[in-house]
Amino acid sequence: MRPPKILAPPVIGLLWLGVGLLFRWALAFPAVVPRPWHLLGWALVGGGLSVPLVSVKRFRRAGTRPRPWETPTALVAAGLYRFTRNPMYLGMATALLGAAVLLRTPEMLAVPIAFLFTLNATWVPYEESVLSTRFGAAYDDYRRRVRRWL
Repeated sequence: MRPPKILAPPVIGLLWLGVGLLFRWALAFPAVVPRPWHLLGWALVGGGLSVPLVSVKRFRRAGTRPRPWETPTALVAAGLYRFTRNPMYLGMATALLGAAVLLRTPEMLAVPIAFLFTLNATWVPYEESVLSTRFGAAYDDYRRRVRRWL
């Protein structure tokens, strides 16, 4: 069953970020990332956000759309997709990790983990089912060669 389009992966990431910020405000744990090391979070945010952008270009080059609720017209297995079947989601999780480092508190470290668990239970199984149905043996071979995450 397809997850609701309104809960697309970037929206799920923002929702988990909001939950983390709410917990940060409500619980006020002490900082665990010392200054100025927390500024490394900017590199994680920037690097993480660049991964989906690079991946979208790869999708366009292949002539298909990156929207997970649409049926793909091509199997993308090049670029970052040689190393992981879900680079966009890992990039988003890296950006959320960067936000956690910037904010310096431990409850925010749960946000990227919760994001990946949510996608692993919702969008990833749906996408894998669609890809398997659409591309058959080619996708099954790809799935055997490339890990879901890392």
